[in-house]
Amino acid sequence: MASKTLIAAFAGLAVAAGHASAQSLLQLDVNTLTAQARDAANNNSPFGGTSHTGSVAFSANANSSLVDIFIDGAAQNIAAGQLSSFTGVIDMVNGAVTGGSLSIVASGDTFNADIVPGVGQVNQAVGFGGFFIDGLLANANFSGSSFAGADVTPFFNAQPLAGSFVSFQFNPNSNGRSNMTDIDIWVVPAPASMALLGLGGLVATRRRR
Repeated sequence: MASKTLIAAFAGLAVAAGHASAQSLLQLDVNTLTAQARDAANNNSPFGGTSHTGSVAFSANANSSLVDIFIDGAAQNIAAGQLSSFTGVIDMVNGAVTGGSLSIVASGDTFNADIVPGVGQVNQAVGFGGFFIDGLLANANFSGSSFAGADVTPFFNAQPLAGSFVSFQFNPNSNGRSNMTDIDIWVVPAPASMALLGLGGLVATRRRR
């Protein structure tokens, strides 16, 4: 949840990037996803932690939800039960993010984004257990000016969007699977992508402390 200290830190960095770019910032808060580690041959496998090579694949389960959408920090108070599907893959080599994609369907509306290679990695979530994975997004887009009942017109009109993500509460079992993983996604219009690249640097700096 965004109220947790770890996510509040990421959200604060994201808001700072949005303000620096003088652009609106949108956050998608998705909870309780299934995440499955895969090896380099794309087979389900145990998770290799901060040195994992392969990928982590995400999907929605019966308990998954799009909790809310936030625009410049303001909750849009969307109706519950709208998440139809969530699919995604984060590719990685030795724990470093090398690409992938994320896709959300909510009440017939879609959001898609590519994961930027070479930025982000697997980290141990100190104080929370398990791991979190961060990274940047490119070519993000909404299918229309409304998403899950929220007005996303400024973002739809400014596509493609740039952004960032953090997957957290990934605490896989011995088979590399978790059914309680959350993802927060932030997007801004693409001209602000340099600010988000700066955000990636801030996150990396925080990670090394």
